[in-house]
Amino acid sequence: MDEVTEQARIPGVRYRKITRYRSETTVIDGVPSTRRVAYDDWEPVPPREWDEMILRGVTGLAVVVTLIAFAGTTASAGGLLSHMVHGVFAYGMGLVSTSVWVACLAVGWLLRIDPDRARAAKVAGWAALLISMGAAFTAARVGAAGQGPSSRVR
Repeated sequence: MDEVTEQARIPGVRYRKITRYRSETTVIDGVPSTRRVAYDDWEPVPPREWDEMILRGVTGLAVVVTLIAFAGTTASAGGLLSHMVHGVFAYGMGLVSTSVWVACLAVGWLLRIDPDRARAAKVAGWAALLISMGAAFTAARVGAAGQGPSSRVR
């Protein structure tokens, strides 16, 4: 009973080694003693789910693009506002306007099962996005005209 018979392996199936436990009872001087003994076994690994891998990749790409857009619009709005207020407050306001856009995206997604309730979040999200993109476009136009922060004498 010390020997464990291995399952027959199926060709083309990947396996991974796992540790399992079994109970072994030994009798010493008429007293049975049961203990758990570890042994290695091989279990089949399920095949890759390609649809899930592709969905994870696309989701990761969408998150990265959203983060880049978040950083870009925050920087653009902050750069525009830094001409009027201190830079910390300017970039803070840029961060708030961009955060409103992302928050409206999240609320719209959470309310996707109730289109009437999601409509307000979607409209507010589009408005925040238009404001942020307008700030980015204006900052790019002002910077291209040589009137941006890089041309300012400190």
